[in-house]
Amino acid sequence: MAINPFSKLTEQELELLKLCGITSADQILKSTPESILADVQLAQQYFPDKQLTLTISQLQALHQACLNYIDEITPTPRINDLDIVNVGPTTGFRSQHKTAMPTKEQKKRHQKQILHSPVRDGHYIKNALASLGVLLLIIPTASIFVLPLMMITDNLPDISLKVLAVLLFVVPVLPYLFISRSATCPVCHVRLFTFKNYSRNRAAHYIPGLGYNVATALHIIFLARYTCPGCGTPVKLHGKKGRNRHH
Repeated sequence: MAINPFSKLTEQELELLKLCGITSADQILKSTPESILADVQLAQQYFPDKQLTLTISQLQALHQACLNYIDEITPTPRINDLDIVNVGPTTGFRSQHKTAMPTKEQKKRHQKQILHSPVRDGHYIKNALASLGVLLLIIPTASIFVLPLMMITDNLPDISLKVLAVLLFVVPVLPYLFISRSATCPVCHVRLFTFKNYSRNRAAHYIPGLGYNVATALHIIFLARYTCPGCGTPVKLHGKKGRNRHH
C-alpha cells in the first residue's frame, strides 16, 4: 500500500510547507524544489522566531517521493487508451505499448497551472473595506501635485487651509490605518496592504505606476479574489470559510 510522503514529515516541516500554501503531494508536483525553496526562504523571513527550515536536498527527496506516491496510486491506463507502436516486422508478433507524449499545448497549459490550490475565505466585506481604504490614499497622493497648482492659479475652495489639509490628508488616511492594515492572508498571515519594501511573490498582483497595493485592492473589490503578495496563495472571497479539499 502506498504511503503518503506527507505522513513522514515532522510537525515543523508540515507547518513550514503550510505557510507556503502546500498541504498535499500533488501540490509539490505542481512546482519545482527550487521554486518551493524560494517560498520557504520567504516564509523564514516572515517568521524568524519559529526557526523552521527545509534544505534543497530535502525538498528534492520529497519531490521524488511524492512523484513515486502519485505513480503508485494512479490507476494503470487500459490498453485501449494507449497508442500501439509497432517495431520490427509488420506481422504484429512484436509490438510494445507506449503512452502518448504530451503535446506542446499540453505542456504550455501545465506550465500555466497555479502553484497552490485556492483557499476559500468568506470575509469579503472586511477585505473590501480594507481595499477601499487603500484606494482612498490616492486622494492625498494626488493632492500633493494638485494643491500647489490650485494655490498658484488661485483656485482654492473658500475654506481655510487647515480644514482643507484635514480633508485631503488626514481623513483619507484614517481608514488605511484602522482597517486596511488589519487585512491579512489566511495562510501566511502577512499584511495584504503594506508599504514596506520586501520581496513580493512572483504571482502577486501588480499594475505599473500603481504598484502592488492598488492592484490587490482592485482584484478584491471587482473580482472577489486575490493572490497573496507574500506566499502567493490564491484566495477566493465567495461563500463561507471552511476546510479546503485538496485532490
